[in-house]
Amino acid sequence: MKRLSLLVLVLAVSVGLAGGITETFRYSSDALKLGTEHGYTTVDFRGTPHAEPLGVPDLPALPYQGVVPPTAEVTGFEITAIEEEPVTGQYDVIPVQHPIPWMENPPLQPFVEPDPEVYSVDAVFPKQAGRLVHTGNKSGYRLASFLVYPVRYNPVQRKLYL
Repeated sequence: MKRLSLLVLVLAVSVGLAGGITETFRYSSDALKLGTEHGYTTVDFRGTPHAEPLGVPDLPALPYQGVVPPTAEVTGFEITAIEEEPVTGQYDVIPVQHPIPWMENPPLQPFVEPDPEVYSVDAVFPKQAGRLVHTGNKSGYRLASFLVYPVRYNPVQRKLYL
């Protein structure tokens, strides 16, 4: 089981005090589903969306939104602890492909080859297990939006980590 603790750093603008919000995410290996497509391994995690650019490993990215105080501004975040376990086996994860439009007879797109700048590096991708993507307001609430990666991949070692 993967465990990720994320500390959201918040700066309270109106009172000038710094504060933080800590969230812990736990993921079960039962949610991981591996398949094959075009000779590559596909990685799914209970229907989680995939949100990376073309050519990089196609991995699930869980969207998460946190409510922060209305007068606060998010200044960043840090991962305070992470426990990952390798998934048994070796995998060639498919690179992100062109999205398929919701239409009849969508135009065929060429296969996107793996990005050599990512697939030739002996390190996990993505480098961070989560990232801040947006802050804003909705219905009177101040929100911080993150993507959290339940699965990461080392393309040189061909290892998945959960």
